[in-house]
Amino acid sequence: MVAMKFRTTPSLAALVTLSLAGMTACGGCADAPAKKAAAPASRPLATAPAEATPGAVEASTPNAPQTFLGVVLARQAVDIAAPTSGRLQFVGVRAGDSVGAGQVLAKLDGESLGNDLAAARAALREAEAGERQAQLGLSEAESRQARRLSIPESFSKEDLAQAEIQKQQAQALLESAKARVAGDRARVRQMETSLGLTDVRAPFSGQIAVRYLDPGATVGAGAPIVRLVSSNELMVRFAAPPEQARTFAPQGEIVAAAASGGEIEGSIERIAPEVDPASRMVFVEARLRGTLANLQAGSIVRVRRR
Repeated sequence: MVAMKFRTTPSLAALVTLSLAGMTACGGCADAPAKKAAAPASRPLATAPAEATPGAVEASTPNAPQTFLGVVLARQAVDIAAPTSGRLQFVGVRAGDSVGAGQVLAKLDGESLGNDLAAARAALREAEAGERQAQLGLSEAESRQARRLSIPESFSKEDLAQAEIQKQQAQALLESAKARVAGDRARVRQMETSLGLTDVRAPFSGQIAVRYLDPGATVGAGAPIVRLVSSNELMVRFAAPPEQARTFAPQGEIVAAAASGGEIEGSIERIAPEVDPASRMVFVEARLRGTLANLQAGSIVRVRRR
């Protein structure tokens, strides 16, 4: 008997299993030709449809191209955050709205920020007054020490040592006052900058996917307000078995077929360097060119080589 080697695919696995089961049940059919001749023609075995491999769809016929299930993603997606803390005066967009680059999406209450800035400036003036007072105290301590050192015979060693200690204490007070002034000055500069950042703008054109906050909410610096995704630049991510993924290469051409029946072309940009441990597949990303009606982020497509 000549051994034949087959490439087992999810669609062929059930047929191979059923064939082996039939041979086993026959119990040596080659040794009983008479029984085989007398037996009536057997009906074709009905096989259950094979379960699809996640991410990959085998070709239905040997000549049909192999396709892979993929999901369409926005090429750019970012949470637009508040540049500083404050109260949201208004949020001018909702989920699904299209926006242009630079468009104002939300605005922080500038009045509260202005009040905080006025308080910070007052604290800075107080710190600067403390610095001047500390400078005067150091000058006085230095003069006192200089007078005693000019006629050391008129003062005891204890008096000379006390003058040195007073000078060091005055220097420490001055350094502390300078540090406070530097901190308050930096805070004022930061708040002045924040006052000019009350407008929250879109960094690129796209669509609002989520609105996290409503007007009147108090936010901290870095808190997300809306999520923006690009609408004119899409990509597709699909999974392929390792043996198939090795045949892909960057810049390779692909075609993504949407459920609506339309197709869009693209080129491979990235191929994962390792097998995903959960799915045992390799993820591939491709950039799609142009647009297709009803195709948006989250759509499921079938990907094949071009």
